[in-house]
Amino acid sequence: MIHDLNVGRSAIARRSVARREPGNKNRARSAGLDQYGALRCQGYLSSAVKWTDALNAREWATLIWAVAAVVSLMFVRDIRPQILNILTIWRSKVLLLPVVFMLAYVSAVVFGASQIDLWNVRMVGATLAWVITVALVGFFRVNRVSEQRRFTRSETRRAVEVAVVLDAYLNLFVLPFAAEMFLVPFLVFLGTLVAFAQYAPQLQSSEYDSTRSCLQWLLNLIGLAIIVYATVRLVQTLTQGKLGDLERGLVLPLWLNLALIPCTLLIGAWAAYHDAFIRLQIGADPTPHSLRRAKRALVREVRFHVYALGKFGPPWPYRFSKAETAAEARSVARALVAERQGRAEDARG
Repeated sequence: MIHDLNVGRSAIARRSVARREPGNKNRARSAGLDQYGALRCQGYLSSAVKWTDALNAREWATLIWAVAAVVSLMFVRDIRPQILNILTIWRSKVLLLPVVFMLAYVSAVVFGASQIDLWNVRMVGATLAWVITVALVGFFRVNRVSEQRRFTRSETRRAVEVAVVLDAYLNLFVLPFAAEMFLVPFLVFLGTLVAFAQYAPQLQSSEYDSTRSCLQWLLNLIGLAIIVYATVRLVQTLTQGKLGDLERGLVLPLWLNLALIPCTLLIGAWAAYHDAFIRLQIGADPTPHSLRRAKRALVREVRFHVYALGKFGPPWPYRFSKAETAAEARSVARALVAERQGRAEDARG
């Protein structure tokens, strides 16, 4: 009680002094603004450090070399028009809309994972690497949804295979930044040499067998060394009891791969119907009424069993154009589904 009275008297005395001396009030205000600015700068710096730590040394090295490669290619006169053509193709709605949908879907999945403590900001680098190497690359395989029977089953097995876990395991522990800046381009160069030696027609003769074996042996040796390094670091981390994000990092590609399957199915179904609707108009010369009738029949009979639309082509567009009623169009669609299922059974048998 006495302490509170003394504190109150001290505050009243300070306010009275501030009223008698206007300069004190200005100095106090400027001091408060300086303190507020310092706190904001500290917050910005902590946020910058937080996002800088989101990428490990290998991911920073890969990003730097990738940007350097793209910038270098832009200065090559013969390659520049091809890069611009690729960018023009990507601007088309047929590609842009599904890619935007996939990125939005992945962002929603990652946000949901962060709410259940399955993902945090330190996994940004691994997530971006997965988006580029798995999601966007897998985007060009969506046609397999309509061409491969039991696509979901095969993709589920592929999503949880040992290679996925091994890749995540190797990326848990990385070398120092200087070593990664050397290792990343060297591995890319060595992998390119191995691929060229394996598939180049001029190198398939027996005289190049020793060269191919040497390159493959060197690549395997580097991979084994990285596995040993990651294992030693893992043992040290477990001994010290500092698990951190090890569990999250190991399962990250697994749940991302599994979560991507529904998105791939949706985009694959859209692509299958899009291609089928275009092929209905090629060669058959249908009337607007017959075209709408054929589209409705396909949607009603095929639904999400888009395997029936794989390799859609003659004679089905002609048969749909000849259908004069909705019942006939649906009969043609049922025949299409039955034929595709019969071919699948024959191929499996």
